[in-house]
Amino acid sequence: NIVSARNGIFFTTSSPGNGTELWKSSGTPAGTSMVADLTPGSTSTTFLWQRKVGDGVFLSIRKPETGAELWASNGTSAGTRIVEDLAAGTGESNPTAVAIAAGKFLYAATTVTTDRELRSVAVSGASLSFGTVDGFDAPPYGWTRTLPWCRPGQTSEASFRVSNLGDSPATGLSLVLPPSPPGEFEFVGVMPETLAAGESVVITARFTSPSILNRRIPVTLRRDDFTEGVFHIDGQSLGPEEWWRTRFYGTILNLGKAADESDPDGDGLSNLAERALGNSPLTSDQPELAILYNGGSRTVSYRRANPLGSGCLCQLEWSDTMKSGTWTSEGISESLASEAQGIQTIHATLPPSNNSALFARVRMTKP
Repeated sequence: NIVSARNGIFFTTSSPGNGTELWKSSGTPAGTSMVADLTPGSTSTTFLWQRKVGDGVFLSIRKPETGAELWASNGTSAGTRIVEDLAAGTGESNPTAVAIAAGKFLYAATTVTTDRELRSVAVSGASLSFGTVDGFDAPPYGWTRTLPWCRPGQTSEASFRVSNLGDSPATGLSLVLPPSPPGEFEFVGVMPETLAAGESVVITARFTSPSILNRRIPVTLRRDDFTEGVFHIDGQSLGPEEWWRTRFYGTILNLGKAADESDPDGDGLSNLAERALGNSPLTSDQPELAILYNGGSRTVSYRRANPLGSGCLCQLEWSDTMKSGTWTSEGISESLASEAQGIQTIHATLPPSNNSALFARVRMTKP
């Protein structure tokens, strides 16, 4: 139960003479003190949750005489009070934090006359939040912005919004990234030093994937040299197989229509074969093979996706009978004839044979 505050932190702790109560600290022994002894003497107060909002904190506190109700504190004993005893006496409204919007703290509570309902209380001071560009706002802690998938060496980006939903300016603002390999994460756009009441700024986070690994970094929002909140940016990197599935099926899972063995377009080629050949799994098509004669040699020309991009291996095999156990790649010489947009044309020369008929096939496998 620790939350950042204007000049330090709020936290709950127990002391021999006071039990568990609300304290604050600026990070020094002299700046650490109890905010208020809400339950006098050594009896503890029960703190259910607390949220830093504006320049103070909202709390759900349970006391014998009031039950669980919403409280607010500005860091002083006189400024620590119950917002409203919605379930009068020992009844409990059991408030839960919902969001901050339009300069108000929204919470859900139950009263003696209504079922659970949404209520609000005005926020005093600057109140910062994170959110999507056209969506919700969230308190400045525990929020995560997940960037779109990208392939190793490529870049993805997404925007987020920092808003001041309070009634006074927020000054001395900055976004701080932790040390990371150069170029992996960066911000596009400048975080202004000041956000007026009701003002927002849009920042774009950019991730350049170094490998087939996901990355998560914490981003610290600083305000006048103290931590206002921390959120995370997730960079997602995909290997060739997952990238292909995401492109055509919107999933990375080897299941259902996206499974390797599935054939959604009914052309007789499985997804694995479509990926290896560079075909679309949603359009009926067939492999492109041709026989080239050069004197006495026989060469098969076929198209395949670059193995680095598809994550699949293609190998031409031949047989003079097509019987099981007679297919082999022995003696075949392959060369790259051309490549364009990730599709390779391969020339595979078959070994000399006295048979007038030879049969060829392309075997497609995953490493």
